[in-house]
Amino acid sequence: MTLSIRLPTPALFLLVGACLVTACGDGAQSAPTSTLTDSAGVTIVQNSDPAPEARMAWAVSAEPRVDIGGLNAEEAYQLFRAFDARFLSDGRLAVVNGGSAQIMLYDEQGQHLATWGGEGDGPGEFRNPFRLSPWPGDSLAVWDSQLRRLSVLDPGGGFGRQVQVAQSEFSGLIQWHAAFSDGTSFISHQDIFAEAPSTGLRRHPTSAVLLDQDGEVLSELPPQPGDEVYVEASEDRVEVMRLPFLQGYALTAWNDHIVFAPTDRMDLRVFDRSGT
Repeated sequence: MTLSIRLPTPALFLLVGACLVTACGDGAQSAPTSTLTDSAGVTIVQNSDPAPEARMAWAVSAEPRVDIGGLNAEEAYQLFRAFDARFLSDGRLAVVNGGSAQIMLYDEQGQHLATWGGEGDGPGEFRNPFRLSPWPGDSLAVWDSQLRRLSVLDPGGGFGRQVQVAQSEFSGLIQWHAAFSDGTSFISHQDIFAEAPSTGLRRHPTSAVLLDQDGEVLSELPPQPGDEVYVEASEDRVEVMRLPFLQGYALTAWNDHIVFAPTDRMDLRVFDRSGT
């Protein structure tokens, strides 16, 4: 049987205004935040506001902090499949340019400074770089979703070390999300084959796992709603596709906590490193 996994090109991102409220980290579902009323055959959705003490004040600035790229820009500014970007401690901006399998470095005004990596399997090379995160000692961790490994680069782009995440230890779709200041990091794995594959939309639970600097498991969070995927199954082939605008989740580090945010609910689920 052949298995293929297809990911969408992140060509369009929509920011939708929503009220965010924190929820207890026990894995329990929060109370409904909307009511449905059928009036003369018309379905009306009324969203109730969260309690004032539960709100987290935040806003998106009207102007971008930096603007990079353009149709007629030079090659160093032509970004394709730019999956992630982070400001480093010295003010530089690191961008994952998935189209060239490189990490692009810019100053605070958006001027190109350096290019790291390139396509390959060797140290400091990537097949599908997908996510960045600061690493202890002013280093930068780069997650390669195809090779399932974490590469640690020094401030000059030099290769330091790598951490391989063994496919045999975790089932299904594996994503690395972020690292804490001490070098511990966390991944999520979603077992899309928990049941016999059949054609249609599927949304299996996902589990987040905290790893030490060598990739060894420290703790695991309670299962949460995972990414919704479309599965097309036949006798000799199973194809898994992540399509735009399906339900999913976001997972990130916040201070000393792990924050889980399902896209179909207006809440944030906050856990400590023990999974509580």
